[in-house]
Amino acid sequence: MQGDVSTMGHVELSNPSEMIGRLVCGKFTNTGRFEGQAVVYGAIELAGKSLTIGELTGKSLSIQFGATARAKANILPKPTLGPGSGALRERPTRRLVPRIAAASKGLRPMT
Repeated sequence: MQGDVSTMGHVELSNPSEMIGRLVCGKFTNTGRFEGQAVVYGAIELAGKSLTIGELTGKSLSIQFGATARAKANILPKPTLGPGSGALRERPTRRLVPRIAAASKGLRPMT
């Protein structure tokens, strides 16, 4: 696969899968081949026989015996997407329409 992936879930790249691109996720486990930039808000796990090339930013990093990593690793208590990093754009958050929010509380919407 080639491209960008963004999710707050767990991304598991299994062997013989391959990804080239940018990744933003909650947890990342690589047992296949990854090449690119990854910003992970949780743990990064590189399993045996995996290949990782590029830049990794995460809360923790685990590299098992047999894994190959040719990457710059940034381990931070609170990983973030930095300005100018070429990272994925975040989707804009939606505001609840006042009448929907009021209806869910059993109130009458303001007009």
